[in-house]
Amino acid sequence: MIFQPAAATFAEVEADVKATKAITVLDDAGEPILTRSDLVYAGRLTKDDNYVVGTEQVQTGTDPESSDPITETRDVIGTVMIAEFRAPDLREQLAATQAQLAYVAMMGGIDLEEV
Repeated sequence: MIFQPAAATFAEVEADVKATKAITVLDDAGEPILTRSDLVYAGRLTKDDNYVVGTEQVQTGTDPESSDPITETRDVIGTVMIAEFRAPDLREQLAATQAQLAYVAMMGGIDLEEV
């Protein structure tokens, strides 16, 4: 996942990424277009100060014959954070299932050792 951290520090972003339970992708209007809750943080977070975050049209002159502006497309460079996520492996899925089972058994008063 690549995003611009705004004013957040590296430590703040890292804490947020570690605590992430779901990832929601927003469109330009801020509306959700995708949500993933099946991924886990892979433990890799990097900062890139020279990432192309967009493009812009810049006027570089004027056509002498038509007086129309001459423009070119330039990259807009910014700082981004790159957080890597992955699908959980079978051990993690089993541990989560066992924790859920233990919780349900405790709440239901069921002794799993006798079952």
